[in-house]
Amino acid sequence: MLALYIRNTRYKTVLMTTWAKCGGKLFDNEETIELKKDKARLDWLADSEQMIGNIQLPRECVEGNIDSLRSAIDCAMEIGKYVNDGVRG
Repeated sequence: MLALYIRNTRYKTVLMTTWAKCGGKLFDNEETIELKKDKARLDWLADSEQMIGNIQLPRECVEGNIDSLRSAIDCAMEIGKYVNDGVRG
């Protein structure tokens, strides 16, 4: 199920609600189509076989999550929260 691949709680909740409302069958509305596109984008970036796409993340996030691009992005997003709140300079 698509929701298992998305760590963002807001989207996961939307997908689970959509799934529940249609009797356990996920249908493609505008939001789920966009989520599938985002998943495809991340899968493409994370694919070690592709040679043209790249992403720049903080070193500690990459080193701490060498096996998962998604986890490295989550780490960077957490750092971003602190930077934006002025906790980390």
